[in-house]
This record gives sequence, structure tokens and C-alpha cells, in this order.
Amino acid sequence: MVPYDGTSEPLEHIAQYKQRMFTVPITRDLKEACMCKGRVFEKTTSDLCKIVQLSREPLRDYLTRFNRENVTIINCDFPTAIEAFRTGLERESPLYEELTKYPYRTMDDVQAKAMAQKREECSDWRKDPNLPPTYDSYGFTITPSAMMKEFTKLGGIVKWPIKRNKPKTNLDSKLWCDYHGDYGHKAYDCVALRKELQFLTRKGYLTEFMASKKMSHVGTDVSPRRNNMTPLRQPPPPPHHEGQRYVDQHIHKLKERPEK
Repeated sequence: MVPYDGTSEPLEHIAQYKQRMFTVPITRDLKEACMCKGRVFEKTTSDLCKIVQLSREPLRDYLTRFNRENVTIINCDFPTAIEAFRTGLERESPLYEELTKYPYRTMDDVQAKAMAQKREECSDWRKDPNLPPTYDSYGFTITPSAMMKEFTKLGGIVKWPIKRNKPKTNLDSKLWCDYHGDYGHKAYDCVALRKELQFLTRKGYLTEFMASKKMSHVGTDVSPRRNNMTPLRQPPPPPHHEGQRYVDQHIHKLKERPEK
């Protein structure tokens, strides 16, 4: 029988053990020792502090083990659970640094932050193939700052981002987004701008600012009419009449007749 590892229901494990013992013949002198009643000890917060993140253990696995142990502890307050979770993290973990600098009040907030960290561990969003093309991939001949002036000329066709009232602290002057009109990231890395550019170029706008060699890469309709380049059409051949052919042949014969 598999020894109890502390992850399953203890009473269920005891019931399986008793059922197994009833099917095995046991002598009278060993029956008391084999079928003795065990005490079920109530878990405390000290047991929660024993759950620590192993070396190179994914945050997903550590969070699962911690939650499994946390639900078995009765009357565990939020500050104690949060502190136990923080101290159990690896010291090099970005989440450990986050929880140390900015204390959280509820375990739900910690769970949400841990889930966000898990998504960052799984993949880099910048490499997501489902994202729209980057600004550079269009081959624009103007900068994002100049592109915003063209956006203004389009009027209500352009969907501008909503301004958010966030505190202006620790601003990096190098991380300026012309589309949002705010600091935090560069316009070349702005996902919202990439989505808007994809929408506008598919509708046929802004193609006059795109290099021709880049147009096919972004799936833009580059028909001659949209780019104001009407191809030269060859004039149709003149209509052929039988009467005109007869006149031409008669003149040719007169030229060949010898003079008298």
C-alpha cells in the first residue's frame, strides 16, 4: 500500500488502510498494533510555512502546492498566509521582490499577481504570432509622431486610446508613446497602435506612406486604383471594313499598271 504523502484526504486513506487490513489474516497478538486508532492532528500555520518553492520549480507548481495546504488550515488570517507564501518563494523570483516592496492586503490580490507572473513565465507576449504586424514591418516612410498628424486628418475613422489618470511618478523620458500621448512604452512597441494600423491599412488608408516592397508583407490591398496609379491601356485596334480593303487593293493595282 502506498504510504500517506499528506496530499490526499487523511480519513479516506485510513479507511482504505482498514479495508486492506480486514482482507489480510492478522494474528491476535498483532491485531491491536495493526488496527490501532490514529489521532488526527489539526494543521497550524507552522505547517504552511513548510511549503517552500523548490529549486527551479515553476511558479505554477509551487502555487498549487501552497493552495492545497492553505485550505486545510482553519482560521488562517490573510497576513499570515501572505507572509508564508512570500517567504516560501525563491529569493531570485520577481514575485518575491514585488511582494516585499509592495505588501498586499488580501490573498486574492497575491493570487492575481502570481497568475500574471505565471503568464510571463509561459511565453513572451512580444513573440506572440497572433499580434498585429509591427510598425517597422509596414515600411512606413514617416515616424510615429508624423503618423499621428495623419491620424488627425482622418478624423473619426481613427479610434484613439482612452486617457487614464495614473500617477506621474518615475517617468522615463525615453518611453514615450505618440499614440497614447503618455509615458510607459515606445510607439514602436505599442500593441494598440499596431492594431489600429492593421485596421486602417486593411481599409486602404496610409498606403501612400508605405514602401512598395513592404506592402505585400502586411496583406494590404495595393491595387492601382487605390494607389492612384492607373495603368496605361493600349488603344483598341481600328475596325476593319471590307470596303476599305477593296479601295486599297484597287489603288495598289493602278500603281503597278505600266504607263503608256
